[in-house]
Amino acid sequence: MKLQYYPDGDILYVEFSNALIEETRDITEQAHGEFDNQDRLVAVTLSGVSPYIDVEALPAPLVEWRESEDVERPV
Repeated sequence: MKLQYYPDGDILYVEFSNALIEETRDITEQAHGEFDNQDRLVAVTLSGVSPYIDVEALPAPLVEWRESEDVERPV
């Protein structure tokens, strides 16, 4: 599993496997799922996550912070 957090958009991308993505579907207004050719969930994109999770407490070895140049990662 791999996590990528984009603080400038408050978006968390959670990848469950490295299978090829066949289709992207809306799960909810704030969640989009990516599925493989066997309709298994490969990854999910969640927007507006900071009111619901403490992104700074995500496990560091799993998280890749994807930042624009003007946003600093919390310490």
